[in-house]
Amino acid sequence: MATIPATQNFLAGERVTAAKLNRATRDPIDFLMNPPRAKITSAATQSVALTNEPYATFDTELYDNDGMWNPAAPTLLTIKTPGYYSVVGTFGFANNATGYRRLSIYVNGTLIASNMSPAIAANMYMSCSQVAYFRANDTASMRLVQNSGAALNAVVSAHTPTLTVQWLGL
Repeated sequence: MATIPATQNFLAGERVTAAKLNRATRDPIDFLMNPPRAKITSAATQSVALTNEPYATFDTELYDNDGMWNPAAPTLLTIKTPGYYSVVGTFGFANNATGYRRLSIYVNGTLIASNMSPAIAANMYMSCSQVAYFRANDTASMRLVQNSGAALNAVVSAHTPTLTVQWLGL
């Protein structure tokens, strides 16, 4: 877990040491310049079954400066540092013009955001985002729904699928 540095107060006439000045300015600025964040993706093609709302699975960490992703739990990012986070999910569905597609973001298994669109006759790329408060050990995940009549593969590209979290503040 990242330590959120506390600001320091100075008293009138106090002799300011380098250590106290670093705690008062450098440490909070360093934290804000590099807040807790993680982004995961998948290089493998996933098959999205018909309407059963599977979790998106990930196999590659693009970045993670707070130990939030564990390959043994490939569907989750586990928050270590409490606070408000931006959560963004992206996913591409293979070409199929039948039905609809839905991408949803969950916190601890509870839906917090969803994007649903009618299918198109081309690869369909979707995103969904939300700001949410997380406690330590809360999890973020992404689920998928489609009703084309058969399983659909994911479109794997440089931009999809991804699940990203970034600390915004207390």
